[in-house]
Amino acid sequence: MSASPDNATTARATVASEPERPERTRTDAFIFTSLGIRAGFMRHCLHFLRFLSMHACDVVIHGFPPPLPALEGVASITVPRGTTRLFFHATRTILSCRGLVVLTTQENYAQVFLALLAFAVGRPVIYDMQDPVPESFVALFGRRFSKPLVALVSWWLLLSEAVICRVASIVCVVSPGMRTMLAARHNLRDKLFLFPNAHTIHAASSARFAQPTIAFAGGLQPLFRGLEIQVDALALPAARKFRLLIAGEGERAWLERRIAQTGVGDRVSVLGFLSPAEVQQLWEQAHLLVVENLSYGLPSKLFEAVSAGVVVVSPAASADVNAVLGDGALTFDGSASGLAEALDSAWAQLDQLRVKQCRNTKAFLQAIEREQQALGTRVEDLARRARPIRKMQANGNAG
Repeated sequence: MSASPDNATTARATVASEPERPERTRTDAFIFTSLGIRAGFMRHCLHFLRFLSMHACDVVIHGFPPPLPALEGVASITVPRGTTRLFFHATRTILSCRGLVVLTTQENYAQVFLALLAFAVGRPVIYDMQDPVPESFVALFGRRFSKPLVALVSWWLLLSEAVICRVASIVCVVSPGMRTMLAARHNLRDKLFLFPNAHTIHAASSARFAQPTIAFAGGLQPLFRGLEIQVDALALPAARKFRLLIAGEGERAWLERRIAQTGVGDRVSVLGFLSPAEVQQLWEQAHLLVVENLSYGLPSKLFEAVSAGVVVVSPAASADVNAVLGDGALTFDGSASGLAEALDSAWAQLDQLRVKQCRNTKAFLQAIEREQQALGTRVEDLARRARPIRKMQANGNAG
């Protein structure tokens, strides 16, 4: 078995085939990772770095641990400790950068200052946005803080998002829903590109577990994941034939309490951290995956599980996931009873759903490959037009 795909560094995490590195003038880029680094975020950063190294040559990275491995085309990696040092190094790198400035983050609490600095010194900005930040903040903290404070912080995050999107030459998002939302919210059009999370495509397998099995791979945070709904559903008559295998790391106490309270401990196994190869084996042997109750986003496990022949059951609110699955989508209302009925229905039509979901997911990935080719062309064009700061200063002195 294996650990969540979000908790592993991918060996082959590509959506589009990598083009041959074109001949071009040396260009530096700058990657600034977020303050709250998760393994899934780091995996996305590596995926984005590989893509950039094919189109924008040297990449200089600043961010918090864990450090990133050496990559072809990456000039240097600096991982300062402490927020003050991080922003000092970020500012110094932007001022000395000779090409593109790339900001990739899950939060834009302070990215707006870096984006404005890069814009002020004439550096083209590429912004890789993984979350719709105001919505994420409300979902995470909306019930923990007072309404005036939540409204104030949300206003600041929305303003920061608007400024960054305005000064950036390219804005990359991880899902179609985010692209639609940003295009409407900030009147963005030709600068928006879809760049999904990294994932590994597996070969479909027919060697499944004998018992109907639901698999989960990811962080065990109680927020968003919806594991408690899956555990509750197993206690209902329609889902008593299923078992649930949970792979991943995180907060286990709340999950173990929920399992004990519902009395399904004999059919739920918490496997802990598993290797990438074991995660692949899990997808190859399981029958069903229930994705998180998110209104946006395309988790890596969606593509990895479907390619291995796992059938996905998703909340009706997960618009991006359901758009990818198309006429193969099987949804529920977000409740435990609704999930139990959906699982029973999915089991009755497993083969038909598998064929439809594989077909529609493949078509989506082919469209993404074409879009990433267009994005690569745009990045190369920006890199060619970015005038080195030293040359600009020399011209200014000569005048």
